[in-house]
Amino acid sequence: MTALDAQEKVADESWTSRPGQMAEMQWIVPLLLLVAVSAAAAAIVLYATNVAPWAFSDGAGYLMLARNVLSGQGLGLMRASGEFQTLSMQPPLYPLSLVALGLTGVELLTAARWLDVALFVIAIAMVATIIYYVSRRVWLGVAAAAVALATPSLVTLYTGTLSEPLYFAASLGSLLLLLLYFDSVRRRILVVAAVLAGLTVVTRYLGVAYVGAGVLGLLLFGSGTRWRRLLDTALFAGLAALPTVLWFAWINAQEGSAAPRQWVWDFTGLWARTEPIRGGLVAEFWDWIPFANAANAVPYRYQLGILVVVGAALAALLLASAASLSGDPSIPLRRQSAWQLICLMGIFTLTYIAVLSGVFLFGRPPLDAADIDQRILTPVYFGVLLSAFALVSLLRRAWPQKRWVMAAPLILTALALAWFVPRSWREIQRLHATSAGLTAQSWMSSETMESARSLPEAISIITNESTAMMFHLDRPSYDVPELLRGEPQSKFLRFGDGEAGEERIFREDGAALILFDSVYWQLRGVYDEQADARLASMVEGLDLYADLRDGAIYFYPRP
Repeated sequence: MTALDAQEKVADESWTSRPGQMAEMQWIVPLLLLVAVSAAAAAIVLYATNVAPWAFSDGAGYLMLARNVLSGQGLGLMRASGEFQTLSMQPPLYPLSLVALGLTGVELLTAARWLDVALFVIAIAMVATIIYYVSRRVWLGVAAAAVALATPSLVTLYTGTLSEPLYFAASLGSLLLLLLYFDSVRRRILVVAAVLAGLTVVTRYLGVAYVGAGVLGLLLFGSGTRWRRLLDTALFAGLAALPTVLWFAWINAQEGSAAPRQWVWDFTGLWARTEPIRGGLVAEFWDWIPFANAANAVPYRYQLGILVVVGAALAALLLASAASLSGDPSIPLRRQSAWQLICLMGIFTLTYIAVLSGVFLFGRPPLDAADIDQRILTPVYFGVLLSAFALVSLLRRAWPQKRWVMAAPLILTALALAWFVPRSWREIQRLHATSAGLTAQSWMSSETMESARSLPEAISIITNESTAMMFHLDRPSYDVPELLRGEPQSKFLRFGDGEAGEERIFREDGAALILFDSVYWQLRGVYDEQADARLASMVEGLDLYADLRDGAIYFYPRP
């Protein structure tokens, strides 16, 4: 008897044990429910991307990379200096996926939209399938899928042009296959799981945390002799590393290429430097608790204390259920899929936070404190969500007669949906009406962008929105240096009177200075309350070429 057979035996699936027609229909009900939640996922993405999938700097960069590959320029971006810079900072799989769709003749924004639809359906189906697999409860799988479907951060990620949806599809697929492998010990399943794990890294470099979790999981839960477990672990690690090795080899073969990051091992003031990470983790974990942010702001120390208490209570429940189930001779605890899932997700969460902290503390260019946000921590959210429902499965098996074991997950699921659904719906409606970022309707109807379109190609452009210029007009542009570097000037000079390279190009080569209205808020980030004075001094005495609804175009005055 396999571990899965034993789990089915101890599970009290009364509706599947009835004779006759009910037994024959045991797969129809789960299938219909899976189709229902998947259809809801597709409908959400299609409705929210009515205008277009949203795209800020990262998303626009992926679209431009795909556009350059399709046009024959290569996998990289053209700089204003005329230099073509090969991609190295971001992994390649998402833009290459857009390229593959673009080769069919589909416009890239449309390709991104339908890719979001497919990947959200896959993610929701994977969540439902994983929880159903470890619990043998249809309602638990559907509940987990419903919570994922309603989560605001997931709705946001799956309606844009980012690489996370592809990362989630690969990691969730690999996770399900690992659980299947632990039960069946079939190497072909392990091979596919390893390939998917490797694809997570060339989608998001932080996917290396998932590979690490898979390696440790195989050592803990692999079957057979010690040598077989070591061989299987080596096979998984080798196949998972292969896509990244090939990618880095390609980068190194390109002229003028550079490693994605440099590393500086500076250990001075280490604890103090982790403050943004600790603060970001607490803020995001706190936001995952239903209605935690509904009242007035709770001070950080209380948030941390409550999170510690909640974590300790869940750990106590986990250990108590594990102790109860460890005495079951029919199936060892380490062979139970729910326990394996919780351990894998726990290892992944710790590894992910450790890798993220390492990049933040020692990577160059460093992550900014603002990067420790819901986007970068959403993989951890998936781990918490799956672990929570796997814990419910363990509790039901440990104490099947306890009423609270049945009631608690239903109440918590209802609370999560009541908290998440209104927030997600507001976001869906906003995106449906206008989209966001560089695909928002305000950019599509920009007078300044339209005026810039008429400038001759021989005129260089310096602007506070170089990504927008490249995205909408396919014109590489120089950035305003003080905004790019975030370094305030000690003396306010007219733009073009300084010695920065971009200012000399403006002064000597007849470049155009295009300032969108967003420049004021960008200057606020550098000069705070002196932003008005800096903006006035920047354009004082310049020749105004066009004064438009959302910006202005200037030239340096000629003698």
